[in-house]
Amino acid sequence: PAAVAILAAIAVTIVAASLFEDAARDRQGEAQRRLQAADAAQLGFLGAAEATLRFVAAPSDAIEGEYRAEMDHADAAVAELAAGPPAAEVAAIVEGLARHRALFAELVAAERRLGYDETEGLEGALRASVHAAETRLEEVGAPALTAKMLMMRRHEKDFMLRGEAKYIERLDSRIEEFAAFPVSLFDPPALREEILGLLAAYQADFHRFARESEASAALRSRMSETLAQAAPAFRTLAASARAEASAAPTHSLSPQREP
Repeated sequence: PAAVAILAAIAVTIVAASLFEDAARDRQGEAQRRLQAADAAQLGFLGAAEATLRFVAAPSDAIEGEYRAEMDHADAAVAELAAGPPAAEVAAIVEGLARHRALFAELVAAERRLGYDETEGLEGALRASVHAAETRLEEVGAPALTAKMLMMRRHEKDFMLRGEAKYIERLDSRIEEFAAFPVSLFDPPALREEILGLLAAYQADFHRFARESEASAALRSRMSETLAQAAPAFRTLAASARAEASAAPTHSLSPQREP
């Protein structure tokens, strides 16, 4: 009976050890899956952010599609994370992805209003109005008027490149200066009022373009903030899963064989 009891105790120990090791492997496997999902979600989010930059530089339906594909990859990975144990980090990532996607939709709408190229949208209207003014100004042929017009165009281009409000003010100042030129510079004089009217249309179109450009820039800033706010959740989630996935059982209940 004593021998039977000893054998039973050994059997229980072996079974317990096996169960312990199986549970440890299961925990490590689950942690590894969470780590892979966290990495995939972050890569998708970063890919979407990179697509956003390319979209702003050269808006197109193709790049818009690439953004959505990256976000779909991130969503799939986050769905895997959400299926696991509840975590505040997962909720933060889900919220960040949703906010980024909503802001991108607003950005697309803003860029469509601006125009995907110089012939479309507000930029197309701006281009048409300034060309109308320049065409009539060529008929006058006054160097001082032409020089002032060129300065306006320079401020316009500087704003498009840098997005700084000071260029809006500078363009407005050049138009005021243009309007102050004496009638004697215009030949025939009747062209003055027509050209001033065309410049007023150009100025209005430029202000509309500038407002939409500033709105687009504000959206991009908010998208960058959203990405930065989600970064700690990604780091915490990945670090936790990585630590658990790499951890090995500190001891084993299996009987050790004598050397």
